[in-house]
This record gives sequence, C-alpha cells and structure tokens, in this order.
Amino acid sequence: MPFSPDIAYSINYALGKYFFHRISYFLESA
Repeated sequence: MPFSPDIAYSINYALGKYFFHRISYFLESA
C-alpha cells in the first residue's frame, strides 16, 4: 500500500498550515 495514512495526514497538515497562513496574512493586510 504505497499511499499510507501517514502520508495523507502529512499532506493534510501541510495544507492546513498553508491555508491558515494565507488566511491570517489576508486578514492582517485587509
């Protein structure tokens, strides 16, 4: 099974951090 839950969790975590950073940046500049 090449696509393990660990990889999915890592991708999800990275995306969450990315979008949180984008949203907070947008709110600060607004």
